[in-house]
Order: sequence, then structure tokens, then C-alpha cells
Amino acid sequence: MAERTRGRLGIARRDEWIVGSLLLGFFALRALALRTTPLVYFDSGDYRHLQLWGGRRPFTVPLLFWLAPSDTWKIVEQAAVSMFAWIAIALVLAAGLEDRRVRLGCVTTFLALGLTTQITNWDTAILSDSITISLTVLLVAAWIAVYRSPSRWSVAAVLMVTTLWTFARELHVYVTAVVALIVVAIVVVRRTRAPWRILAIGLAIIAVLGVAERRASGQTSKENLAGVIGARVLPEHEVRRWFVDAGMPAMPQLAEGRTHPDKELLAIPEFNRWASSGWMVYARYLLTHPSFAIDGPYRELLEQREAFSDTTPAKEVLLSPKDAYGRSRPVLPSALEDLLFDPGHTGALLMLGAIALSGAVVVSARTGSDPRHDIPMVVVGAALLYVVLSWHGSVFEPGRHAMPAAVAVRVGLFALLAALIDRIAVEHSR
Repeated sequence: MAERTRGRLGIARRDEWIVGSLLLGFFALRALALRTTPLVYFDSGDYRHLQLWGGRRPFTVPLLFWLAPSDTWKIVEQAAVSMFAWIAIALVLAAGLEDRRVRLGCVTTFLALGLTTQITNWDTAILSDSITISLTVLLVAAWIAVYRSPSRWSVAAVLMVTTLWTFARELHVYVTAVVALIVVAIVVVRRTRAPWRILAIGLAIIAVLGVAERRASGQTSKENLAGVIGARVLPEHEVRRWFVDAGMPAMPQLAEGRTHPDKELLAIPEFNRWASSGWMVYARYLLTHPSFAIDGPYRELLEQREAFSDTTPAKEVLLSPKDAYGRSRPVLPSALEDLLFDPGHTGALLMLGAIALSGAVVVSARTGSDPRHDIPMVVVGAALLYVVLSWHGSVFEPGRHAMPAAVAVRVGLFALLAALIDRIAVEHSR
């Protein structure tokens, strides 16, 4: 029979000691996984310089790094934020489950996912990735909480995490703008209750501030655009001609049929001026050429088995990036880690997706829709859209930029699977 007596944090009172033991084990293993030698990269200096408005990087990561007096403390800070995020998502999801076994399994699974080396290795890199991944997990947890029970506290949590997430990376500003438009439209059409109206207004304000802040600092945007144009537009004759007809400088000094580095393009004054509005032209091209918009990221979405005779470089695996910019100690059995997050391999992820998505459709058709499926399904869809946007937004380090989406897909699918198993268990007990 489903356990309904809940204690603190939505956990059944008789299970609090079990969950407490799991959390202690999680802390111990996370501490064991942590390495305190920082890895510093070319971009690390950007995140050490705090500028709240118009900086080269949005302010979230520089602000958090500003609070840490040294690189070693930055590692500790990133690990602490990561631990908090994975504990939050585990407890928020468990609080919405009825069957005791499923609740405990859910907590264990999400804590284990937060212990995989592809999560923990980012803590030692003095970059934006660890904080960005953690905020992505927290954002999913906050949306699940507000969708389940909209209140001033859950709305405040969504707005606070959304603010930090929006200003963690340049791309996030435009994702938040799209989400804000959708939420505002839903609130206007459905005339929802006060918490949703407050949430819509808050998201709209964050989106407007985010877009204005990014427009105040256009250098990174120009560099990314130059990289995209040089690598994906100029080598293709028909694509290049379309862009020239749409207003891009012809730049006859650049040879057709080959790529050109971003610095070469930015050294051309005409291109530098056009780049201020170039992203709008690129977006128009994607909207009018959907095959170009989808085909590129799709070819790098999943792993593929290379033939023995292949001499071309291996493609990116955007849903399971192999990038490792930091170091950590493995603390999970290799078989379990491969099941949860195997870098460069997507077989287990596809199987998880097939089971969770098809199972949710079948169970919903037989017993009715389950509101607990809504946010995980949206998260999976949004993560796939994020991959497409990140691939088109930059040619630099595509795997690294896709990591938040790769994590979000797993969080969404495991959350969907937990709700599905809980629904089956409760129906069976009845």
C-alpha cells in the first residue's frame, strides 16, 4: 500500500533515517571524488573578472567566483553547489511519489547520477560549466516544485534560480526569453491564478534585463558569429550567396570553398560592422532552411560506430559529451556509471528514453494522464532544442556547450521513469 505519512522534506517519517544515510554516503563519496588541483584555461580569466553589467561574460559565475578567495576555494564552492543541486532534485522528485520503494529508488538514482565522473570532473575546472550544470539541475527541481504546488515560495525559487541560470551563459538569455513568452501567453489565455501571474511577470523582467545586458556586451557574440560564418557559411557557395544577398559583406578577399578563422573575419571592418546584427540574419536563414538548422546538430547528436577504414575525425556526441576539462576520482562501479552517464556512448540513454517515453504514453492511454509527466517531458524537449541552439551558436567546444542539455535529458528521463514506475506500483497495490 502506498505510504502517505510524510515528514520533513516530503519523505515518509519511517524513511527519514534511510534517506539521511543515503545523504551521508553521498557527501562522503562526493568528498572522496573531489580533487583540489585547479585546472586553468584561456577563458578562466574572464570568469575571475566581475562586471555586473555589460561584461565579457554574464555575471553569475564571476559573482560566485568573487566570493571564493582562491582557485582551491572555487573548487570547493563548485562542489558544494553541485551537491546541493543533486540533493534538491532527488528530494523534490521523491516528494511527489507515493510508493515507498520508488521514492527510495528515486533518491538513490539521482544521488548516484550526481556522483558520476562526467558530473564531478567539472568542479576542478575554473570555467562556467560546473555552476551551469548545477543551476540547470536546480532549475528543473524548482519548476517541478512550482508546477506541483504553486506558492509564493516556489515562485520565488523559480525566479531566483532562473536569474542565476540566465546570467550563467550567453545562450541562456535567449532561452529564458522564449520561456517567458510562452508562460506569459499561457497566463493571458488561461487567466491563471496569482502565483502564475507573478511568475510570468518575473520571467518577463528577467528576459528583458538579460537581452539588454547581452546587447551591452557584444564582443563574445561577434566572436561566436564570426566562427559560425567562417566555418559553416563561407565554405558553402549557395549558403554564402544567400547571406551576401541578405546584406553580409561579399568579402571577395576570402577564398570560397574553405573555412576561415573568426579572427580573420573580425579583422575586416565591413564584417565587424555587419556582425552587430548578423545573428538576426543567421536566425532568418535557419527559419527558412530547416534542413540546415536540423541536419548539422543531428549528425553529432548520438554516437556512431566507426568503420575500420575511416580516417575522418570522430564526431561529437552531443547527448553524451566526452569532454573532460577537470579531474575527479571515480566512486561508482564502472557498470553503474556506464548506465547513468557513459561519456561518448548513447546506447543506455536511448534505451532509457525508449522505456520512459513509450511507457508514459501507454500508461497514460490506459489509466489517464499524469501531471507528473508534464515537466519531465518539457525538459527533454527543451534540452534537445538547447543542443540545436548551442550547436548553431558557436563552433567552439560543442560538446562542452552541450553538457547542460545532456544532463537535463537524463534528469528528465529518470524523473519520467520514476513517475511511471510509481503509477504502476500504486495501481498494482490497489
